[in-house]
Amino acid sequence: MKLTDLTYIPPITPSPQPTVPGNSVPLTSGNGQQTADSSKIVYGSNAGNGGGIEYPTASNEKIGASELSGATKAGGGRRGGGSSGHGGSGSGSNPGSNPGSNPLPNGQGGPNPQANGSGGSNPRSNKQGGSHPLPNPKAASPGIKDSLKTTQNINDLHDKNGFPPLSSELASSARNSLISGGVNLLVNIPLNVGEHLASKAIIDRIEAQAAMPGAAKKNADGTTTTVDPAATEKQKIDARLEDSEIKTELMVNQILSINEGSEANAVSKKSDAPKDTAGRLTNQEKTMDGIEAQLQDLGTRYDLVYKPYEAPKSSDAPTDKSRMDAIELRHKHMNRMIKRLITLVESDVT
Repeated sequence: MKLTDLTYIPPITPSPQPTVPGNSVPLTSGNGQQTADSSKIVYGSNAGNGGGIEYPTASNEKIGASELSGATKAGGGRRGGGSSGHGGSGSGSNPGSNPGSNPLPNGQGGPNPQANGSGGSNPRSNKQGGSHPLPNPKAASPGIKDSLKTTQNINDLHDKNGFPPLSSELASSARNSLISGGVNLLVNIPLNVGEHLASKAIIDRIEAQAAMPGAAKKNADGTTTTVDPAATEKQKIDARLEDSEIKTELMVNQILSINEGSEANAVSKKSDAPKDTAGRLTNQEKTMDGIEAQLQDLGTRYDLVYKPYEAPKSSDAPTDKSRMDAIELRHKHMNRMIKRLITLVESDVT
Protein backbone atom coordinates (compact mmCIF):
# COMPACT_ATOMS: atom_id res chain seq x y z
CA MET A 1 0.00 0.00 0.00
CA LYS A 2 1.26 3.43 -0.88
CA LEU A 3 1.55 6.03 1.83
CA THR A 4 -0.45 8.37 -0.36
CA ASP A 5 -3.45 6.02 -0.07
CA LEU A 6 -3.64 6.52 3.73
CA THR A 7 -6.06 9.04 5.26
CA TYR A 8 -4.15 11.84 6.89
CA ILE A 9 -4.92 12.28 10.58
CA PRO A 10 -3.32 15.37 12.14
CA PRO A 11 -1.48 14.77 15.42
CA ILE A 12 -3.45 15.60 18.56
CA THR A 13 -1.67 18.17 20.67
CA PRO A 14 -2.87 19.34 24.07
CA SER A 15 -4.44 22.77 23.93
CA PRO A 16 -3.44 25.30 26.55
CA GLN A 17 -5.72 25.19 29.58
CA PRO A 18 -6.95 28.32 31.40
CA THR A 19 -5.42 28.99 34.73
CA VAL A 20 -6.43 31.00 37.77
CA PRO A 21 -4.34 34.20 38.12
CA GLY A 22 -1.42 33.52 40.40
CA ASN A 23 -1.78 29.73 40.03
CA SER A 24 0.08 27.53 37.55
CA VAL A 25 -2.30 24.55 37.78
CA PRO A 26 -4.62 24.39 34.71
CA LEU A 27 -8.35 24.22 35.24
CA THR A 28 -8.70 20.80 33.55
CA SER A 29 -11.75 18.67 33.92
CA GLY A 30 -11.82 16.91 37.23
CA ASN A 31 -9.32 18.96 39.15
CA GLY A 32 -11.59 21.98 39.84
CA GLN A 33 -10.12 25.32 40.87
CA GLN A 34 -6.71 25.16 42.49
CA THR A 35 -6.19 27.86 45.07
CA ALA A 36 -3.95 29.16 47.73
CA ASP A 37 -4.40 27.88 51.29
CA SER A 38 -7.33 29.58 53.02
CA SER A 39 -4.97 30.53 55.81
CA LYS A 40 -3.53 33.12 53.43
CA ILE A 41 -6.74 35.10 53.41
CA VAL A 42 -5.87 38.51 54.81
CA TYR A 43 -8.66 40.75 56.03
CA GLY A 44 -8.45 44.49 55.94
CA SER A 45 -5.55 45.09 53.56
CA ASN A 46 -5.91 47.92 51.08
CA ALA A 47 -5.30 45.67 48.09
CA GLY A 48 -7.84 43.62 46.22
CA ASN A 49 -11.48 44.13 45.42
CA GLY A 50 -13.12 46.88 47.41
CA GLY A 51 -9.88 48.21 48.87
CA GLY A 52 -10.16 46.15 51.99
CA ILE A 53 -9.06 42.56 51.51
CA GLU A 54 -6.92 40.05 49.64
CA TYR A 55 -8.51 36.69 48.79
CA PRO A 56 -7.38 33.66 46.82
CA THR A 57 -9.83 32.32 44.28
CA ALA A 58 -12.37 30.07 45.97
CA SER A 59 -11.78 26.33 45.77
CA ASN A 60 -14.53 23.73 45.36
CA GLU A 61 -14.10 22.87 49.03
CA LYS A 62 -14.52 26.50 50.07
CA ILE A 63 -17.61 26.93 47.94
CA GLY A 64 -19.09 23.82 49.51
CA ALA A 65 -18.32 25.17 52.96
CA SER A 66 -19.92 28.49 52.11
CA GLU A 67 -23.10 26.73 51.03
CA LEU A 68 -23.19 24.93 54.34
CA SER A 69 -22.58 28.22 56.12
CA GLY A 70 -26.23 29.16 55.80
CA ALA A 71 -26.12 31.24 52.63
CA THR A 72 -29.60 30.78 51.16
CA LYS A 73 -31.81 31.97 48.41
CA ALA A 74 -33.57 35.27 49.06
CA GLY A 75 -37.26 35.64 48.51
CA GLY A 76 -40.36 37.68 49.07
CA GLY A 77 -42.43 37.65 52.21
CA ARG A 78 -45.58 39.16 53.57
CA ARG A 79 -43.87 41.91 55.51
CA GLY A 80 -41.33 44.54 54.63
CA GLY A 81 -43.02 45.71 51.45
CA GLY A 82 -39.69 46.43 49.69
CA SER A 83 -39.56 45.94 45.96
CA SER A 84 -37.61 42.99 44.66
CA GLY A 85 -34.55 44.83 43.43
CA HIS A 86 -32.21 41.87 44.00
CA GLY A 87 -31.96 38.65 42.10
CA GLY A 88 -33.69 35.68 43.64
CA SER A 89 -36.43 37.69 45.29
CA GLY A 90 -40.07 36.76 45.08
CA SER A 91 -39.92 33.13 43.98
CA GLY A 92 -36.63 32.40 45.72
CA SER A 93 -35.03 31.14 42.50
CA ASN A 94 -31.63 32.16 41.16
CA PRO A 95 -31.90 32.74 37.40
CA GLY A 96 -28.97 31.50 35.41
CA SER A 97 -27.67 29.12 38.05
CA ASN A 98 -26.17 25.86 36.92
CA PRO A 99 -26.61 22.97 39.35
CA GLY A 100 -23.44 21.36 38.10
CA SER A 101 -21.23 24.43 38.31
CA ASN A 102 -19.23 26.03 41.06
CA PRO A 103 -19.54 29.78 40.47
CA LEU A 104 -17.02 32.05 42.09
CA PRO A 105 -17.83 34.11 45.18
CA ASN A 106 -18.73 37.77 44.84
CA GLY A 107 -15.89 39.90 43.61
CA GLN A 108 -13.93 37.00 42.05
CA GLY A 109 -13.79 36.03 38.43
CA GLY A 110 -16.37 38.50 37.16
CA PRO A 111 -18.72 41.36 37.99
CA ASN A 112 -20.92 41.09 41.05
CA PRO A 113 -24.35 42.64 40.54
CA GLN A 114 -25.02 42.90 44.26
CA ALA A 115 -21.81 44.56 45.35
CA ASN A 116 -22.60 47.67 47.34
CA GLY A 117 -26.31 46.95 47.10
CA SER A 118 -26.46 47.51 43.38
CA GLY A 119 -29.16 44.89 42.79
CA GLY A 120 -29.56 42.67 39.76
CA SER A 121 -29.71 38.90 39.35
CA ASN A 122 -27.17 36.68 41.01
CA PRO A 123 -25.84 33.77 38.94
CA ARG A 124 -24.60 31.83 41.93
CA SER A 125 -26.52 28.67 42.77
CA ASN A 126 -27.34 27.91 46.40
CA LYS A 127 -28.43 24.32 46.73
CA GLN A 128 -28.12 24.34 50.50
CA GLY A 129 -30.73 26.03 52.66
CA GLY A 130 -30.38 28.27 55.69
CA SER A 131 -31.11 25.34 58.00
CA HIS A 132 -27.47 24.29 57.73
CA PRO A 133 -25.56 25.59 60.76
CA LEU A 134 -22.81 28.16 60.61
CA PRO A 135 -19.36 26.99 61.70
CA ASN A 136 -18.75 27.01 65.44
CA PRO A 137 -15.53 28.59 66.74
CA LYS A 138 -13.71 26.44 69.29
CA ALA A 139 -13.83 29.37 71.71
CA ALA A 140 -15.90 32.53 71.66
CA SER A 141 -17.33 35.00 74.14
CA PRO A 142 -21.00 34.52 75.13
CA GLY A 143 -21.94 37.71 73.26
CA ILE A 144 -20.29 36.55 70.04
CA LYS A 145 -21.90 33.11 70.31
CA ASP A 146 -25.26 34.84 70.69
CA SER A 147 -24.53 37.01 67.62
CA LEU A 148 -23.69 33.93 65.56
CA LYS A 149 -26.95 32.30 66.64
CA THR A 150 -28.87 35.42 65.63
CA THR A 151 -27.22 35.33 62.20
CA GLN A 152 -28.19 31.68 61.86
CA ASN A 153 -31.81 32.57 62.66
CA ILE A 154 -31.78 35.25 59.96
CA ASN A 155 -30.33 32.75 57.47
CA ASP A 156 -33.08 30.26 58.33
CA LEU A 157 -35.71 32.93 57.72
CA HIS A 158 -34.18 33.70 54.32
CA ASP A 159 -34.74 30.04 53.51
CA LYS A 160 -38.44 30.61 54.28
CA ASN A 161 -38.59 33.85 52.25
CA GLY A 162 -39.01 35.82 55.46
CA PHE A 163 -37.10 38.98 54.50
CA PRO A 164 -37.98 40.44 51.08
CA PRO A 165 -34.97 42.48 49.91
CA LEU A 166 -35.11 46.22 49.43
CA SER A 167 -34.93 47.82 46.02
CA SER A 168 -31.35 48.30 44.80
CA GLU A 169 -31.52 52.06 45.38
CA LEU A 170 -32.69 51.77 48.99
CA ALA A 171 -30.30 48.90 49.72
CA SER A 172 -27.36 50.88 48.36
CA SER A 173 -28.32 53.91 50.45
CA ALA A 174 -28.61 51.79 53.61
CA ARG A 175 -25.27 50.10 52.94
CA ASN A 176 -23.48 53.39 52.39
CA SER A 177 -24.98 54.77 55.58
CA LEU A 178 -23.75 51.81 57.61
CA ILE A 179 -20.25 51.88 56.18
CA SER A 180 -19.78 55.64 56.35
CA GLY A 181 -21.28 55.74 59.85
CA GLY A 182 -17.99 54.58 61.36
CA VAL A 183 -14.80 56.59 61.17
CA ASN A 184 -12.66 54.45 58.86
CA LEU A 185 -13.82 51.14 60.35
CA LEU A 186 -15.67 48.94 57.84
CA VAL A 187 -15.15 48.11 54.18
CA ASN A 188 -17.01 45.98 51.61
CA ILE A 189 -15.41 42.60 50.95
CA PRO A 190 -15.93 40.14 48.06
CA LEU A 191 -17.74 37.49 50.11
CA ASN A 192 -21.39 37.24 51.02
CA VAL A 193 -22.44 37.28 54.67
CA GLY A 194 -22.57 33.50 55.01
CA GLU A 195 -19.15 33.06 53.38
CA HIS A 196 -17.67 35.75 55.60
CA LEU A 197 -18.81 33.96 58.75
CA ALA A 198 -17.48 30.65 57.42
CA SER A 199 -14.08 32.15 56.61
CA LYS A 200 -10.94 31.36 58.56
CA ALA A 201 -10.24 35.07 58.99
CA ILE A 202 -13.28 35.84 61.16
CA ILE A 203 -13.10 32.52 63.05
CA ASP A 204 -9.46 33.24 63.91
CA ARG A 205 -10.41 36.69 65.20
CA ILE A 206 -13.17 35.26 67.38
CA GLU A 207 -10.91 32.60 68.87
CA ALA A 208 -8.03 35.05 69.36
CA GLN A 209 -10.32 37.42 71.28
CA ALA A 210 -11.36 34.61 73.64
CA ALA A 211 -7.67 33.97 74.39
CA MET A 212 -6.71 37.59 75.15
CA PRO A 213 -5.33 38.08 78.70
CA GLY A 214 -8.15 40.44 79.65
CA ALA A 215 -10.96 38.40 78.08
CA ALA A 216 -13.72 37.25 80.42
CA LYS A 217 -13.56 33.61 81.45
CA LYS A 218 -16.25 31.63 83.24
CA ASN A 219 -14.87 29.21 85.83
CA ALA A 220 -16.24 25.80 86.75
CA ASP A 221 -17.61 27.20 90.01
CA GLY A 222 -19.69 29.79 88.11
CA THR A 223 -17.48 32.77 88.88
CA THR A 224 -16.17 35.00 86.11
CA THR A 225 -12.55 36.07 85.91
CA THR A 226 -10.17 36.87 83.07
CA VAL A 227 -8.03 34.53 81.01
CA ASP A 228 -5.04 35.91 82.90
CA PRO A 229 -6.08 36.65 86.49
CA ALA A 230 -3.35 39.27 86.61
CA ALA A 231 -4.64 41.14 83.53
CA THR A 232 -4.31 44.91 83.73
CA GLU A 233 -7.21 47.31 83.26
CA LYS A 234 -5.78 48.21 79.84
CA GLN A 235 -5.79 44.52 78.84
CA LYS A 236 -9.38 44.15 80.01
CA ILE A 237 -10.48 47.17 77.97
CA ASP A 238 -8.61 45.85 74.93
CA ALA A 239 -10.38 42.49 75.19
CA ARG A 240 -13.78 44.12 75.63
CA LEU A 241 -13.15 46.42 72.67
CA GLU A 242 -12.16 43.52 70.43
CA ASP A 243 -15.30 41.66 71.50
CA SER A 244 -17.41 44.73 70.77
CA GLU A 245 -15.86 45.32 67.36
CA ILE A 246 -16.55 41.74 66.29
CA LYS A 247 -20.16 41.88 67.55
CA THR A 248 -20.71 45.22 65.82
CA GLU A 249 -19.32 43.84 62.56
CA LEU A 250 -21.63 40.83 62.84
CA MET A 251 -24.61 43.11 63.53
CA VAL A 252 -23.89 45.28 60.49
CA ASN A 253 -23.75 42.13 58.36
CA GLN A 254 -27.03 40.94 59.87
CA ILE A 255 -28.72 44.18 58.82
CA LEU A 256 -27.20 44.01 55.33
CA SER A 257 -28.53 40.47 55.00
CA ILE A 258 -32.00 41.55 56.13
CA ASN A 259 -31.96 44.49 53.69
CA GLU A 260 -30.45 42.79 50.66
CA GLY A 261 -31.06 39.05 51.00
CA SER A 262 -28.86 36.07 51.77
CA GLU A 263 -26.42 36.92 48.98
CA ALA A 264 -25.61 40.37 50.39
CA ASN A 265 -21.95 41.23 50.25
CA ALA A 266 -20.35 41.32 53.69
CA VAL A 267 -18.29 44.03 55.32
CA SER A 268 -15.22 43.62 57.49
CA LYS A 269 -12.93 45.73 59.62
CA LYS A 270 -10.36 47.71 57.64
CA SER A 271 -6.68 47.17 58.26
CA ASP A 272 -6.12 50.90 58.71
CA ALA A 273 -8.90 51.35 61.29
CA PRO A 274 -7.66 53.19 64.40
CA LYS A 275 -5.61 51.08 66.76
CA ASP A 276 -5.54 53.39 69.79
CA THR A 277 -8.16 52.93 72.49
CA ALA A 278 -9.77 56.36 72.11
CA GLY A 279 -10.05 56.00 68.32
CA ARG A 280 -11.53 52.50 68.59
CA LEU A 281 -14.10 53.64 71.13
CA THR A 282 -15.09 56.54 68.89
CA ASN A 283 -15.44 54.16 65.94
CA GLN A 284 -17.74 51.94 67.93
CA GLU A 285 -19.93 54.86 68.97
CA LYS A 286 -20.14 56.23 65.41
CA THR A 287 -20.87 52.84 63.87
CA MET A 288 -23.60 52.24 66.43
CA ASP A 289 -25.15 55.56 65.38
CA GLY A 290 -25.43 54.15 61.84
CA ILE A 291 -26.83 50.84 63.09
CA GLU A 292 -29.49 52.55 65.19
CA ALA A 293 -30.63 54.61 62.20
CA GLN A 294 -31.11 51.35 60.29
CA LEU A 295 -32.94 49.75 63.21
CA GLN A 296 -35.38 52.65 63.24
CA ASP A 297 -35.97 52.10 59.51
CA LEU A 298 -36.49 48.37 60.11
CA GLY A 299 -39.00 49.26 62.82
CA THR A 300 -40.95 51.37 60.34
CA ARG A 301 -40.93 48.61 57.70
CA TYR A 302 -41.96 45.85 60.09
CA ASP A 303 -44.33 47.78 62.39
CA LEU A 304 -42.00 47.77 65.40
CA VAL A 305 -41.04 50.70 67.58
CA TYR A 306 -37.33 51.22 68.15
CA LYS A 307 -36.03 53.96 70.38
CA PRO A 308 -32.27 54.57 70.31
CA TYR A 309 -30.34 53.77 73.47
CA GLU A 310 -29.92 56.62 75.93
CA ALA A 311 -27.04 56.38 78.38
CA PRO A 312 -27.74 57.48 81.96
CA LYS A 313 -26.85 61.09 82.59
CA SER A 314 -23.65 61.65 84.51
CA SER A 315 -21.67 64.71 85.52
CA ASP A 316 -18.44 62.70 85.61
CA ALA A 317 -15.92 63.05 82.82
CA PRO A 318 -16.10 60.01 80.53
CA THR A 319 -13.32 57.43 80.87
CA ASP A 320 -12.35 54.51 78.68
CA LYS A 321 -14.16 52.21 81.07
CA SER A 322 -17.36 54.26 81.25
CA ARG A 323 -17.46 54.58 77.45
CA MET A 324 -16.91 50.83 77.12
CA ASP A 325 -19.71 50.16 79.62
CA ALA A 326 -22.09 52.37 77.59
CA ILE A 327 -21.11 50.68 74.32
CA GLU A 328 -21.86 47.23 75.73
CA LEU A 329 -25.23 48.31 77.11
CA ARG A 330 -26.05 49.94 73.80
CA HIS A 331 -25.21 46.75 71.92
CA LYS A 332 -27.56 44.74 74.17
CA HIS A 333 -30.30 47.29 73.51
CA MET A 334 -29.84 47.03 69.73
CA ASN A 335 -29.58 43.24 69.82
CA ARG A 336 -32.97 43.04 71.54
CA MET A 337 -34.52 44.88 68.59
CA ILE A 338 -33.10 42.42 66.05
CA LYS A 339 -34.35 39.48 68.13
CA ARG A 340 -37.82 41.04 68.31
CA LEU A 341 -37.78 41.41 64.52
CA ILE A 342 -36.77 37.76 64.10
CA THR A 343 -39.57 36.63 66.42
CA LEU A 344 -42.09 38.71 64.47
CA VAL A 345 -41.02 37.40 61.06
CA GLU A 346 -40.91 33.81 62.37
CA SER A 347 -44.56 34.16 63.38
CA ASP A 348 -45.39 35.27 59.84
CA VAL A 349 -43.67 32.45 57.96
CA THR A 350 -44.75 29.52 60.14
